[in-house]
Amino acid sequence: MSAWTVAPSETAKGTTNPIREIVDQLDFNNLPKNKELISLSIGDPTKFGNLPVPKAAVAAVTEILKEGDDNGYGPSFGLPKARVAIAERYSQKMGGNDYYTPMDVFFRFWVF
Repeated sequence: MSAWTVAPSETAKGTTNPIREIVDQLDFNNLPKNKELISLSIGDPTKFGNLPVPKAAVAAVTEILKEGDDNGYGPSFGLPKARVAIAERYSQKMGGNDYYTPMDVFFRFWVF
């Protein structure tokens, strides 16, 4: 694998994560021997099984993948069925009456 060659922007260079700064300074080799370390899964909450994917979600994704209708590249503004569902859901939160339409919803997620 080649080295990362994308230079960070000036804005990115100036960002910090205060929590990360604290965690990076911890000495895990010098913990009290009579105390058990309690992992709070900093970063990835699924790392230690603290947040398993619900079985219903796994089943729903599996079923969609088996259907094969949406396994390729989707439209650049998002799948129409998803845009409808999102518009309906957020319209309900705003009191209904078609507050949002699918034309108001634009999203895209990428997998690398």
